[in-house]
Amino acid sequence: MFSFKTLIILFIVAEALAILWGGKRRPQIAIIAVILTVGLGYRTVQVTDYLRLHPAELLLWAAFIIIFITRTHSDRLRSFFWLPTWVSSFIPFWLIAWLPGFVAGRSVSLMLSEFKNFLVLIPLFFVAEAALKDEKVLRSAILAFFAVGVWIGCMGLLERFFPAVTSAIPGFAAAPSYGTATIEGFNRATFSFFGATVATFVLVLTIPMTHILWRWYPRHRPLILFALLAQIAGVYIGGYRSMWLTLVIQSTLWVLMSFGPVPGAFGLLPLSFAASLLLPQMVLDRMYTLVLVIQGQAIDSSSVMRIARLSDAWATVLRQPLGIGWAGIGWVHSDFIQIFANLGFIAGMLFIAAWIFTLLRLGRRFLALRSGGRSGALEVSLLLSMIGAGGILWSQGVQVLLQLILPVWVVWVLAEIWLRQSSEKISH
Repeated sequence: MFSFKTLIILFIVAEALAILWGGKRRPQIAIIAVILTVGLGYRTVQVTDYLRLHPAELLLWAAFIIIFITRTHSDRLRSFFWLPTWVSSFIPFWLIAWLPGFVAGRSVSLMLSEFKNFLVLIPLFFVAEAALKDEKVLRSAILAFFAVGVWIGCMGLLERFFPAVTSAIPGFAAAPSYGTATIEGFNRATFSFFGATVATFVLVLTIPMTHILWRWYPRHRPLILFALLAQIAGVYIGGYRSMWLTLVIQSTLWVLMSFGPVPGAFGLLPLSFAASLLLPQMVLDRMYTLVLVIQGQAIDSSSVMRIARLSDAWATVLRQPLGIGWAGIGWVHSDFIQIFANLGFIAGMLFIAAWIFTLLRLGRRFLALRSGGRSGALEVSLLLSMIGAGGILWSQGVQVLLQLILPVWVVWVLAEIWLRQSSEKISH
């Protein structure tokens, strides 16, 4: 019987064959295929009790090997085999982190399950740098990433409000499509077709791409607007307070960058007032609990548990500043703190500094373009997506699963490559 699972298998096989037979277009096909496969969510291949492989990483490593083999001349390799300084500086910490893990007697597959999610940055940069030399391919990559967000948003809404439709599709969802109520009474969607409500993390990365797509495809603006609303609704029904806050920060920055600080600030006042009147009370109550969490006064069990994990992890950093190795601290629910604990204080500072430096470079380029009379629309989208990535890395824990960290890496890689290519154009 033909099912959704069968469709996924055919989709992956088609992607793999396209990469294999793509010839000179292999890098372009590969990067689009990897981005689209993010939409498969938790559908992975189990290798051991701890180790699972996602179709996206399998495709990425296969493309990396094929492209590397077919480009054997060192001069050609150097022309596109590039890593940012922060990644090159980060790699030694990845290797050193194995030592305390071995000393502690941790499972190799457990440590590998986290290590591989950082290691994937190497083939991702390799393939993306080879593919994105043509701006048309960059447009296609951003459009594919946006399409993944639209898919997640629309399917989440369909599953949430029309569960009978999705339950009729064999293999569509791994769990019943019933929402879970919070202490404030907010009924959260499950996004079971993806595998978990964490699907909404992807949306705060794809929503900012609306800005550049709006300029690139003016004839399709009604469709883009619909896609934007579907993704915003997806973030809303997911019920993650941190993602709501991240979206508010992104929206505020977008208004200020698009209309200027003073007009933007005046425009935000009535919007904020309208939101306070229109949003349900349970949503406002849920946002207030986030304020309590930030103040260290959590009242729900989830927040209490997260604060305890963060406190324990930071105490570990202070006791062992060199790090306790891969998978040592467990799932902290803050990637920045988890890196501090596992890889050491220096590695944690390097990672945070790399994120901030990427934001600053995007901001400086936007201001330079704006002062020259240009829109800097792509810089706006990438900057806001990097803000979204930071919101995820600060408030969640995505490094433990490839399907969660890969969307963050995609945004970061797109930003780094665009900044590099832009600087090269200016220098020439």
